Amino acid sequence: MVPIEPIRHHRTFLLSVLPVYQCMFCGQNGIPPMVQVFLADGSKRQFSEDPVIVRGAVFLNATDGDSAEIQLRDAIVGGGKE
Repeated sequence: MVPIEPIRHHRTFLLSVLPVYQCMFCGQNGIPPMVQVFLADGSKRQFSEDPVIVRGAVFLNATDGDSAEIQLRDAIVGGGKE
């Protein structure tokens, strides 16, 4: 989980393949693709470095250059240790 804003609970965040601090690509020719997660209305998730399992509708963003290309909309956190 990669926070977008410096707050504790998030409605929108990024998912990375690797923990940010262990990402071998960071600082070298960009970063690997990430998924931008938009939680369902009213949902928030506290930041965690533990793996996060989310479900939602996949959206491929081809127009908004300020957002990730791969998005998960109306997502809910579930499964695993959640």
